[in-house]
Amino acid sequence: MTHNEFMNNQRSDAWQKVGLFAGISAATETGLGSILHGLNIPMRGHFLANLQGLVLASFAKNQAPLKRHIFLISLISAALKSLSPAGKRLRPMFAIATQGLLFHCSVNILGTGILGLITGQMMIGAWVTIQPYAFQYIFFGKDLLKSYETLFHLISRALPFELTSPLTILGAWVAINMAASALIGLIFYQSGTFQEWALRPRNTSLKKTPLNLPKSFTHEIPPWNTSMRESLKELAHPYFLTPFIFVLFFSWLAHKNLEHLGVIAMRAIAIAFVCFLLVRRFNFVFVAYWLSQKGFKGPALALENALIETAKRLSGQ
Repeated sequence: MTHNEFMNNQRSDAWQKVGLFAGISAATETGLGSILHGLNIPMRGHFLANLQGLVLASFAKNQAPLKRHIFLISLISAALKSLSPAGKRLRPMFAIATQGLLFHCSVNILGTGILGLITGQMMIGAWVTIQPYAFQYIFFGKDLLKSYETLFHLISRALPFELTSPLTILGAWVAINMAASALIGLIFYQSGTFQEWALRPRNTSLKKTPLNLPKSFTHEIPPWNTSMRESLKELAHPYFLTPFIFVLFFSWLAHKNLEHLGVIAMRAIAIAFVCFLLVRRFNFVFVAYWLSQKGFKGPALALENALIETAKRLSGQ
């Protein structure tokens, strides 16, 4: 075997490992996530985020020389989320990618030891707490902050003491979640239970394994009317509808101006609908295979392996 062949095999092996862990992450989000969302379990987003952190930590501990690929695991996992034509996409995909980026930075700056892993887990805990409010701010802008200020002002008038600012309360909630995530990371670092489950031997041969994806997964972009219908459904989901009603109600209390209320409503609906629609019209899988045709075969290989691993774990193989 020549040196070039050896290096090519090494790179191929590295990309297959990236695909393996991306598949584990995607299967966890799709399988367990669907169960938790179906049962409306409280704090399920925090649970899934920390579980993703453990998947990335397993990769970092077992594949320390490949730690520069950690963010790619989350990117591929987010891309696999885009294969599901129904259900939410924007927030889960953005959460998976952003949490992976934060963990990637922590481990690549602080190393794959206990400090890097726990810091990465803490960053995931912080982001999963902040992201809902970040999205609300994108949709509603400064009117969101003014609504919270109005709410706190009304509550303070009814109490014998003055409440602290909304940002202080949010900061305290972020700190609590960071501490909880740090504890999860510490327990993981001292125990190999999750690591043994994640890396349970499976047949991962790309040539011999049939690609039997769940029926909810598709490589094709759905028709425009389907994408628009699913995007409209997301507008009726509580994670958009609840802050929408909240902002409109407290904006009305503050301004008593129907014209201002209409502007807020139309802007929020338009921004949210465009975001939901764009993420449904963009074929992330096609991008990976396009890169492969341009000579960047690694991402396509990792994606293919991730698809196989996701299908296996969802089917219980």
